[in-house]
Amino acid sequence: MKAHLHNHEIPWQNLMISGWCLAEDKSKMSKSKGNVVTPTALIEEKGTDAVRYWASTSRLGQDTAFSPDLLKIGKKLVGKLWNATAFAAIHLAKLDAAPLSAKADMENGAISETLDRWILSRLAQTVTTATKAFESYEYADALDATNQFFWADFCDNYLELIKKRVYNEDGSASTASQQSAVRTLYYVLDGILKLYAPFVPHVTEELYSHIFADAYAAKKSLHARGTWPLAADYTTDESALHLGIIAVDILEKIRKAKSDAKRSIKTPVTLAKAYLDQNVLSYKPEMESIMADLKGAGNVELFEYVIATHDGSAPQVDVTLAPEADAA
Repeated sequence: MKAHLHNHEIPWQNLMISGWCLAEDKSKMSKSKGNVVTPTALIEEKGTDAVRYWASTSRLGQDTAFSPDLLKIGKKLVGKLWNATAFAAIHLAKLDAAPLSAKADMENGAISETLDRWILSRLAQTVTTATKAFESYEYADALDATNQFFWADFCDNYLELIKKRVYNEDGSASTASQQSAVRTLYYVLDGILKLYAPFVPHVTEELYSHIFADAYAAKKSLHARGTWPLAADYTTDESALHLGIIAVDILEKIRKAKSDAKRSIKTPVTLAKAYLDQNVLSYKPEMESIMADLKGAGNVELFEYVIATHDGSAPQVDVTLAPEADAA
């Protein structure tokens, strides 16, 4: 009102209205109750990024309760980002040429392997979802989408699926397929750090300044204008998205077979046989690529897939583990 009175203009076009921050038991914080939690004390104990992460899980117009568990998740995220970046950094030194863009390298065939194209397509979807969420001020939804991509798609599945290929210690992968993974790591890590920058700004700034030093020097900060990822920088490969879901499901079933047998995750698999729907026949080259990665991730000696009629549910997978004596 004062801005309108004195300057004949309004200072903001949009307002965000938050709820109250409640105590852990969802009661109102009060000095008389002794349940007030101050940001300064939390920052000193848990770290700025962990506190900011917890705050970003709140939703506009709704009360949010103080949550030590979310602070722990925030702190865990900082550590996970650090470790994932360290893993990628080992391999980015193998780049045989300067990266162009994810879209250009997918279109020119430099990113050739199915699971590399899958994770970049999932990143494109995540950027689109997070961007739309921020445009409607639903920052918690942007965080949810980013978390799903980082923890489930990237860390739990993609890194495990391509680890053997990107290390290529036995020379079983071609130079082109290894470079496909290395370039993918470059683009995905770039996207992840940018997506998380609004939520955990300090660790992302630090990591980006080291891994993407040239881009950082040009922009002076990961938080400078124009650094948010754009969906137009990526290409979505629909077939890779479809086959990536199948690959992740097969890997989960191989893991479950080992877990159910109370065997180590490194236990060799003599044979993994997947029963897939008829439509995979049209993706034979892509399936060959996936089979190679699945064999590495699951320590599978022989991987086969057969066509079977089913109701569209997740594919059945028969897993034959190596005898314990052989595994030892």
